[in-house]
Amino acid sequence: MAFEMRKNRLARTKTRCTLFANARGQVAIFIIVAIVIVAGILFLFLFLGRVDVEDPLSVNPTKDIQLCVEDGIQEVVVEILANGGIYEPEHTFAYDGENYTYLCYQDADYLPCYNSFPGLETVIENEIYEQSKDRVDECFDLVGEDLERQGFLVEFGPREFSVDIFKSRIFVTLNRPMTLTHEETIRDFEVFDIEIISDLGSLVDIAREIINYEAQYCFYDYHWQMRLTPEININFIDFQTNKLYELENRVSHELFKFAVRSCPNQP
Repeated sequence: MAFEMRKNRLARTKTRCTLFANARGQVAIFIIVAIVIVAGILFLFLFLGRVDVEDPLSVNPTKDIQLCVEDGIQEVVVEILANGGIYEPEHTFAYDGENYTYLCYQDADYLPCYNSFPGLETVIENEIYEQSKDRVDECFDLVGEDLERQGFLVEFGPREFSVDIFKSRIFVTLNRPMTLTHEETIRDFEVFDIEIISDLGSLVDIAREIINYEAQYCFYDYHWQMRLTPEININFIDFQTNKLYELENRVSHELFKFAVRSCPNQP
């Protein structure tokens, strides 16, 4: 009997020890799980939630601004080429689904045309400037917003830029002070000059010569011009007292087209 009692006490003691051991094990598991959760939260906060900031000394927004501005200006140039140098022309002639801008026009019969746009090159430079200036501002805004997301303080000064057309290039002189600040680092940028490959200048030179001859002689020998500049193809259309000229660079395929009405109904 005494033996049975000792056996029962031992069994109860063993059960209590087992319960305590299980409880301690559960507490340890809870502690481990809590540590893992806290560590995970810290990882997400410190690493995944952090905005990567480039080395302030290596950041250079010049290239991004130049590429953005170049794309915007090229879009404008495409429209200008198609419209005889004028972005939104008012005086045009419709032929075969296309509009041709009058660059030299005469309403009276037999008389030579008047040059509608003296200084055509300057007119086109101003057109590119006027149609591009808002796009230029958008480029600075987009690049500035991207830098701010990286933790930079971005400050801009006034914008100044000009457009100059040459034979095979369009030069854009773009000046706008830009200051980037990150902690103790301050960097200043100002000049964002751009060079765009385009045959607009050479096409305009030929167009100007055609206009001058039409305004003086009511005629232009475009075959002679193609022999002189074989890289330029000239398509000439004589239709209803209108002369339509299409100048195309055979390599770049840039096309400059316009209309002339000179000495209409001349016998």
